[in-house]
Amino acid sequence: MHGRVTRCGATGTCLLALASHAAASEPGGFDSQMRGLIADVGIGTSGVGDYLLGELGAQWQGLQSLRSRRWLLSWDLRASLRGGYLANQEPYLFLLGARLASFAEGGYRTQAERELSPYLGLRLANEEQLLVHPGRALSEYDQYNSIDGVGGLLLRGGLRFDAGASWLTEKRSLLLLGFVEEAFQDLQVYTEALLLTQLGVSARFDLRDGLSASLEGAWGVSPERSDQLRSLRDRTYRVSLAGQFRWVFQHQSWIAANVSLARDSDHLQYAGGRSYDTASAPVFTADVSYGLSLERRAP
Repeated sequence: MHGRVTRCGATGTCLLALASHAAASEPGGFDSQMRGLIADVGIGTSGVGDYLLGELGAQWQGLQSLRSRRWLLSWDLRASLRGGYLANQEPYLFLLGARLASFAEGGYRTQAERELSPYLGLRLANEEQLLVHPGRALSEYDQYNSIDGVGGLLLRGGLRFDAGASWLTEKRSLLLLGFVEEAFQDLQVYTEALLLTQLGVSARFDLRDGLSASLEGAWGVSPERSDQLRSLRDRTYRVSLAGQFRWVFQHQSWIAANVSLARDSDHLQYAGGRSYDTASAPVFTADVSYGLSLERRAP
């Protein structure tokens, strides 16, 4: 599965090619893009401890209509240096490293001549992160308290198909969608690789002048896993909710906020008919970022 996730890292390359091909804004189309430097600070909870992390890097995000508003392309590419503290031990563990996160979605509006149209979309997403304590080798983390989900090598990928309605004018865009997604998280030090099939709904609203807001909720389930040694079968379930907000100030800078909440539970089935249901602690994340635009198209 490593190869599969690594190929997901090509999302950024595909994104650059698609967006550069669509560089010229079509007359009467929707085009909102932000490209610049960012500073971010975020807090979160996890099964191994709470954390406080900051980022410095670059981001390019946008939403653009093509071919007389028949196609709608959205993307977000973010690369940064990341560091901070994880409260998995006392004193807290300092972590430092890098992160790359991106998604690209191509959507088709079946009735492009109308402002309100049915919509079909396909999204590819990935996240790659490496956070380590300076002076401590990655191969040594199985000798210490777990950092899974926050530190170490973290690889995630996702492929999503969505369908719903698109309301699009020259100045605003609204998407109301349902989706099915295959989401993958690679093996970590103490945590097995996880594949989830997720069903969800999402809403996204964008103004050409700079406002962007979205909200989505999802429910997911993994394939059944078998442990022959313990005569055990296990299936993981996940419920999640996420929201994003961004506001641009006079075409020169922007502020953005992201919030998410997720909880995993497992159904354990032992030989002989015994079964148990367990639930992990909720995982909460929140971050605020400030961006300084390097280039933005005039409305």
